[in-house]
Order: sequence, then C-alpha cells, then structure tokens
Amino acid sequence: MSGDDDLQQAKDALARGDGQTAVAALNRYLHDQPDGPEGLYLMALCANAAGRPDVATDCLGRARTAAPDNPDIAFSLGSLLTATQPQQALSHLRDAVRLRPGFAPAWTNLGNLLAGMGLLEEAAQAYEHALAADPDLIEVESNLGVIRQSQGHHDEALRHHDRVVTQRPDFRTGHDNRLMSMHYNDRLTSDEIQAAHREWGKALSMQVGQRGAYSAGFANSRNADRVLRVGYVSPDFRQHPVASFILPLLEAHDRRQVDVWCYADVARLDAMSEKIRAATDHWVHTSGWTDDALTERILADGIDILVDLAGHTSGNRLPVFARRAAPIQMTWLGYPGITGLVEMDFRLTDAIADPPMRDADTGSEQLVRLPEGFLCYRPPVDVPVVKPPLSDRPIRFGSFNNFAKVNETVLDVWAAILKNCSSAGLLVKARSLNDPETRRSLADAFALRGIEADRLSLRGTVPGLAEHFAAYNEIDIALDTFPYNGTTTTFDALWMGTPVITLRGDRHAARVGASILTHLDLPELIAEDQESYIASAAGLAGEPTQCADYAAGLRERLQASPLLDAGRFARTIEKTYRDKWNFWCRA
Repeated sequence: MSGDDDLQQAKDALARGDGQTAVAALNRYLHDQPDGPEGLYLMALCANAAGRPDVATDCLGRARTAAPDNPDIAFSLGSLLTATQPQQALSHLRDAVRLRPGFAPAWTNLGNLLAGMGLLEEAAQAYEHALAADPDLIEVESNLGVIRQSQGHHDEALRHHDRVVTQRPDFRTGHDNRLMSMHYNDRLTSDEIQAAHREWGKALSMQVGQRGAYSAGFANSRNADRVLRVGYVSPDFRQHPVASFILPLLEAHDRRQVDVWCYADVARLDAMSEKIRAATDHWVHTSGWTDDALTERILADGIDILVDLAGHTSGNRLPVFARRAAPIQMTWLGYPGITGLVEMDFRLTDAIADPPMRDADTGSEQLVRLPEGFLCYRPPVDVPVVKPPLSDRPIRFGSFNNFAKVNETVLDVWAAILKNCSSAGLLVKARSLNDPETRRSLADAFALRGIEADRLSLRGTVPGLAEHFAAYNEIDIALDTFPYNGTTTTFDALWMGTPVITLRGDRHAARVGASILTHLDLPELIAEDQESYIASAAGLAGEPTQCADYAAGLRERLQASPLLDAGRFARTIEKTYRDKWNFWCRA
C-alpha cells in the first residue's frame, strides 16, 4: 500500500470515528515519510483525542517546521498550547490568522487567549475579526460584550448582549451577561432593569415547567423548632470578594440552629476554599454537575432553606432554584438586585440599600430587611495603616473598584473634583487597567476633561492581597462609583483608614455605599447628588486634619460596628431563617 493510500485510509477511519485504524495507517505513512506535515497533523488529532497532548504537541511542532505556511497546523498547535505555553500559543495563533485572514476559529481562540492575558483591546479586535468572518458566533459576541463592559463601554456592551439573546434566546450565559451588564449602565432606569429581570425569570420558569416541576411536595418535617438544614450555593467559595462575607457567617453559625451545607461549583479549589470547607458541616463539590443532578442532590439532602450567593454572575445555578429545590429559597450577597425568579422567595437586604417605600417595585423576591445591615465583613489580611503625612505631599484620591463600574458621568465628576483641588492626584487601580490600550483610553478621557497625565496613576492588579491593601496607604480619600457602588472595595478602604465618598442613588446597586456608611454613623461621607459629591470630596481634601483622624480611627470604628460582628450577624440571619421556616410550617 502506498503512502497516499495509508493517508487516505487514515482520513476515512477518522471520518467514521475509528481511531485505532487511523493510527495504524498513520504509523505506516510516517515510517516512510516522517516529516509529512499532513500525516503529522492527523496523528496529532488522534493523539489529542486519546488524551496524549504531549504526543500531539510534538507532532504539530514537527508539522509546523515542515509546513510553516499551513494555517490549520498553526491554529491547532496554538490552540493546544494555550493553557500551558500562552506566549508560544499567541505566536502560532497570530500566524494562523495572518495566513488565513478569514479564519474565524483562529480569531476566536486568539481572542480568548488575549482576554485571559488581560489584553482587552486586542482581544476585542480579535473577536470582531471572528464575527466579521462568521456573524453567527454567538458565544464570541457575548464575550465581546463582556470585554467592552470591562473597559467601561457600557452602551456598546449592551448592544452586543441584546443581539446575543435576540439571536439565541436559549443561550443562558448570554441572558446572564445581559442582565449583569444592565446594572453598570447609567442610562437605564431601575424600573427597566427590574422589568428585564422579571421577563427573564418568567421565561425560565415556563421552560422549567414544561420539562416537569420538582416542587410537587417536600418530605421535610414541618417541625418548627428543629435544626434547619441550610444550603448555600455558590461558584465563589474561593479567593473572591464573596469569601470576605460568607466565611465569617459560616464560622459563626450556631449549630444548634442550623446544619450548614455548601454546594461549591468551583472549578479550581484554593486555600480559601479549604477555609470555607472547614467552616461547613457538609461540603458538596458540584463543578461539572448538570442542573438536574444538583437539584436532585439538594432534594435528597433534605435542605430546608436554600440560599443563592451568585445571582446572575458567572457560574450561577439559578436554573436549580427555578426547579424549586427547597421549600424556602433566598438570594443574598453576590448580586446587586433581584434575580427575577418567581421561585426565589426572598432577597436579604436592609432598609438603606432598599428603602421600604420601594416595595412595590421589587418584582419577584420579597425583600427581607436586616436591621443592622445586610453585610458582615472580614478583612482577608492584616496590613497596617501607614499613610505618609499630608504635610509632605498633595492629597491623593483613589478608586480600586471594578473598572466596569466607571462610566462617563463618573469621569466627569472625578475630573471636576480634581479641578477643584488643583494639586491633588488620582490613583485608579483595576484589573482592566492591566491592558495598555484601556489605560491609554482612560488617560485620554481625562485629558479631554482637562486633567493632565502627570496627576494620574493608572494601575492594573498587584501580586497579592497584602499588596492590594497596602496600596490604600497611597490614597487619602476613596471615590465611590455610581450608579453601581463598590462593596468589598469600600470595606477594604475603610479598613485601611481611607474615607469613602459615595453618592446615594435610586436602586440597590447605587445605595450599598450609603448602607455601609450609615451603619458606621458616617453620614457626612454620603452625597445626595453629583454637586454635593464633588463638594464633599473637595471639602474633605481641604481638611488634612480630618483626613488624618479618619486614617487613625476608621479601622477601630469598623471593628466596633455590627458590620464586623459575625456572631451578632449570624444570630440575625438565623432568626430570619427561623421566622420564614415557621411561616412555611404553618402554611
């Protein structure tokens, strides 16, 4: 049999899924033509399918040497190396799209790799090339929307997300991305955001209902006084902002009141995961499980109260809640508004973040307002507050918030503050600013507003948590974002002796700063409009003694407040659980 015959036999065998025959034919072919690029390419496909990426990498490397202008080989090698050798992968994928400019899969993988490396603008351009070659790549358009959102381009992001859900109404991640994106967009009203969530919730409930509901009845004992089985569901039981709030509660729970279950949808467990696991009574690692499988497990575990900690953020399990996996279902902590699910009974909040007068507009979940705030924080590291004396330098403002929370109006207001404080500087630190083009764009945006580059310090991420907290020693006043306030960053700033100026808005996301500061009895840091926000920031900048007092006293104030009293918070949460359970028992 000739080499060409062996090659054709291998292709035919691969087409019908017969890997063993294909490998045998390719071994014969490569024995005679060890550098034959097509044979090496096909052998790489076989090796990768058989779980031998080392063999596949070797074959593709040799194939690239033999056929450097073959875009398929460049694409395959680049894709294979993405996880282990990203720089080499980048080179091969760039070659693939250079050799075949309309190569949509190569542009897609290139965009994914660049996004993972924090090169946001290059990633967005790669996604745009992929969509130009194939406009039906819905996942790519969804990724592009997320990238634009992380760069602060909110209208463009929402346009992409709208297109995604219009073209693929069944694409769950697209809906989550769209709903999450709406919270960042300052052009949308609270009513518009809530209406979109309710519409999504009704559609999911209808879809689940058509498949058959799980909620015909529960076997849970209706004993009002027994220990309650409480399940927490999250993809964020890891080093994540959620951990700063859930861990103290889990550790403080009274086991005479609750039996704690954590359903951890975490792909990569870390040291924080182990701390959370140690604080639970039952740890169920659910990564990779289907929604049906997780629902059945929760039902089998006899959970009484199931608590969602993710909302519409990445990795959520809202379809499990739509299946009614427990008699009582709540959402708390990880999302700045309603989920929209009819099956979600309650959302935990407080009267500052969600004033009682807004009850008529809350939508699906009934609001449960905790009396001393809906958050309990624990700083993940202990870094001392050591701020250089203001007598030796100009004052410095700062924001370490998620850059997606920065919009054009926020930039207008921050620029106005800097104009009012002619010698002051501004430090903006955010993951998105790892990208050189996003940093340049932000500097240009300030330049258009009359703020010189030498007054700005724009930074990406730092190596670890200790470095992150130490960076607060470089700023004197933190500027909150709006209409989507910071949460963890606000606590972090206060812990590091840095006062936070916030603007109270008309929705939960825009009132979290006011909630935190109210429960610390710091009303002077809460502004009611943009003008008073500017005046408060500028006024405090002119009071170095007051800034020094905050630096010296904020940590102690936080430590003495309910916001760091885990035991007190746990008793409040447990009473809430018990009240809702008693009502269900009587129903």
